[in-house]
Amino acid sequence: MSTTATVTCSDPRVIPEHYLKIGRGEAAVIRNAGGRVSDAMRSLAALDALGNTGTVMVVHHTDCGMTHMSDSGVKKMLRERAPERSAEIDDMEFGQILEYSIKEDLNILRESPYLSTDLNILGYNLDIHTGLLTEVK
Repeated sequence: MSTTATVTCSDPRVIPEHYLKIGRGEAAVIRNAGGRVSDAMRSLAALDALGNTGTVMVVHHTDCGMTHMSDSGVKKMLRERAPERSAEIDDMEFGQILEYSIKEDLNILRESPYLSTDLNILGYNLDIHTGLLTEVK
């Protein structure tokens, strides 16, 4: 039996069990700031290697703190905190626009050499106020 792995934001207003109507053990949920797949790739690769992941869902949401700042704004703040790590900070990507970030994550998953080519990869925008999921292709 295949399962779904969901990558979503760690924002406490985003509760995958509610908007996906899933119970305990029904899906793997990976959460991080912004719900970005680049930060979840290690976990996704491990789940896929176990052989029971059939679908990967990427769910970003409206009013996300990660979309309130630009990529350059986050990097500027990090360089002020850790100037000795400037080169490492330059390589980081934080994203900016909601729909674009979902499409970018879908492409990362589809092009990953670490994931099965037969995974069903889906992207959604969650409206934080209504709970409505809108598919992004």
